[in-house]
Amino acid sequence: MEALAQVAINTFTMTAVVEIPVRFAKYYLNIVFKVCQNVKVVRETSEKALRELTEILLQCLLIDDLQRLGEKNEGASMVKLINASMLKLLENGEKTKTFRTLIWLLKKYKGTGDKILNLVAKCSLKLTKAMSSLIDEIRPLELLQISQ
Repeated sequence: MEALAQVAINTFTMTAVVEIPVRFAKYYLNIVFKVCQNVKVVRETSEKALRELTEILLQCLLIDDLQRLGEKNEGASMVKLINASMLKLLENGEKTKTFRTLIWLLKKYKGTGDKILNLVAKCSLKLTKAMSSLIDEIRPLELLQISQ
């Protein structure tokens, strides 16, 4: 997962959206989505790697004009893949690590007024809505440690 996050950073943090290699980015995001669908891989991912991938995927969603990239609507497809990958990370991730990642991101972007904060909050709400069915999967003491 750390390698996936690093490739995303190298691919999507270009100076201008037109410099993103469309074909490569589309194939790469398909790979990310397939990996995120694999419950075992996502659950075994370290918290650091989960944090890195989550953060860069959310940052990708905020790239201006990404949706209009490409001649054949590839940008819109990429945005859909990024959204779907984020949903799969939330769904398939080990819940304590996922909550800790979201809490870490909330703390990191607190007070910035940044749009990424809104995306992290939406992800947190989505996961919190399912909290009652996840209660057996969450380790509360670990959640409290990051809150300090």
